[in-house]
Amino acid sequence: MKNLSKKNLVLVVCAAALILLSGCVSGQMMKPAEMMSLARTDDVLVTVVRPQTFVGAAISSSIWDSDKLVGAISGGQYVQYQTAPGKHVFLSRAENWSYLSAEFLPGKHYVIRADVFPGVWKARIALNTIDKSDPDYKKTVDSWLKKLKPMQLDTEKSDEYAAKRLNEVKQAIQDFEDGKVKFSSLLPEDFVAIQ
Repeated sequence: MKNLSKKNLVLVVCAAALILLSGCVSGQMMKPAEMMSLARTDDVLVTVVRPQTFVGAAISSSIWDSDKLVGAISGGQYVQYQTAPGKHVFLSRAENWSYLSAEFLPGKHYVIRADVFPGVWKARIALNTIDKSDPDYKKTVDSWLKKLKPMQLDTEKSDEYAAKRLNEVKQAIQDFEDGKVKFSSLLPEDFVAIQ
């Protein structure tokens, strides 16, 4: 009986280690970056922030714009990229999938907040919009851009990561298109002023 208990304990510890390591794999494809500015006025600048540092800080969550990998962020980080205006669907993966539907105007800066909270096996994620009814929202965004660490994809490492997950991402997108999931919405007028 004691051997069976030790064997089960070893299995539980190994499973927990695998879960923790799987959350860190996506973070290994990232490298430090500089804060971006909008290079072309007909493009859109998107910033995904993860200001929380206490819940699941070590767990890195991948961020996708449809089937395009944008990056992966841990607590205290943000990722930026430029894209075309129009409709987009953002997805993030942790223990769960989270979705955000967005429509962008050209020449604008949009901020998405990735909030993390405890899950069953590891952290869960929720993609959210910025509350523009808060009179201090602009100050909050500026503070995030100053305090959080900007990250970008290391394409030598991210291409393999994205290729391995593309079928799973496409299924998640199909679930969104079929109306099977809940999602947040980022409206065209929800841009923030670029500093």
